[in-house]
Amino acid sequence: MDSIVFLGLNFYAWITILTMLGIFVVMARTHIPAELAFSGAITILLVFGIVSEEEGLEGFGSEPVIVHAAFFVVMAGLMQSGFFILANETFIGCPKTFKMAIVKLMIPMAALGAVLNSVNVVALFIGVVKIWARRLNTEPSRLLIPLSYAATLGGSCTLIGNSSNLIISGLYADHTGKAMHPFAPLVPGLFCTIVGIISVTLLRRMIPIRQSPESSFESTSDYTVELLVPSDNDAVTKTINETGLMNVRGGSLIEIIRFDKEIISPVHKDEFIFGGDRLIYSGQISEILE
Repeated sequence: MDSIVFLGLNFYAWITILTMLGIFVVMARTHIPAELAFSGAITILLVFGIVSEEEGLEGFGSEPVIVHAAFFVVMAGLMQSGFFILANETFIGCPKTFKMAIVKLMIPMAALGAVLNSVNVVALFIGVVKIWARRLNTEPSRLLIPLSYAATLGGSCTLIGNSSNLIISGLYADHTGKAMHPFAPLVPGLFCTIVGIISVTLLRRMIPIRQSPESSFESTSDYTVELLVPSDNDAVTKTINETGLMNVRGGSLIEIIRFDKEIISPVHKDEFIFGGDRLIYSGQISEILE
């Protein structure tokens, strides 16, 4: 196959290029999951002998993949323990103005992005930011963009906070035989984070407004909202009847999703509440959230 040359590239080079282009097309034009698309690409390269079995499977044991897999366990534990609810109440709170919302959002998110991985932090706090936007009577995009910037900038301060830093660390270790310190990029990352937070705060009026796809449904009266019970909440170990959570102002409890994914519906008044439970309410969302 090496003898087949077209435009200066041999057969294997063209197979590689077409495989990469195929991944982009599949990701952009179909609903095939990313893991299936990339697995299929690796299979093609293995079949044609472009990569060896060791090279094809080496990525599954690479440091970035293992670290991200470990983060799933860490984030699940933090979610079930109610840590993020406590962090929201303690460090973020409920800002009164748009300017204060940006400041109170970006600083804690940058700190969390440095130690918990920026992508996971953004995913976990999207719901909180949307609630803020509703209370401040503004579009969610005006807060979601600062959220993404803050987590990304904070993630650049450490090796574990950013996937690119992990890859660079692995390449550095392979070439030098020495491992980089987890806080090696702290100084330049911290400088960029401070400049980024100040810039977004000063230029907040230039943040574009984007209508979210679900915004057209937010004015409807029939709505469901999911509330997470933190492990240190006073309602834990009490019944629905004792806590008065069956019927609240604006709606009623229609379902409980236990921390072990058990679904209880309909909900009986003698059901106990446990930390990590998700209470599903139906009714007027703005009143329920208040």
